[in-house]
Amino acid sequence: MQENMSVTSYYNMMKSSWQELDLFYDLEWSCADNSAQYQRTVEKDHVMKFLVNLNKDLDEVKDSVLEKEPLPSINKGFSKIKREESCKGVMMGKNMSNNENSTLNATNKTTAAA
Repeated sequence: MQENMSVTSYYNMMKSSWQELDLFYDLEWSCADNSAQYQRTVEKDHVMKFLVNLNKDLDEVKDSVLEKEPLPSINKGFSKIKREESCKGVMMGKNMSNNENSTLNATNKTTAAA
């Protein structure tokens, strides 16, 4: 659950957990298509797990991410949610920390390169 964490902190926590779990999998594929399909399935799973536990005040933007066909990557989903959180923060007079701003910029660059 996101609870009192910023979207960036929540995303980083989730991403760290996924990376730790990945270390436990030792999968061998007989077909490259199976590997690619598995990667798409894992990506969708990550997007859904990230979105499902966001705070209720982000429901509207969460729904807009879920409506996309195909479902966006976790990086694109995070970027969209983070932008919304930032907009809400600006409207409420809050500022992003430098660390969160750096994470958002790095994610946007990664997403743009993909």
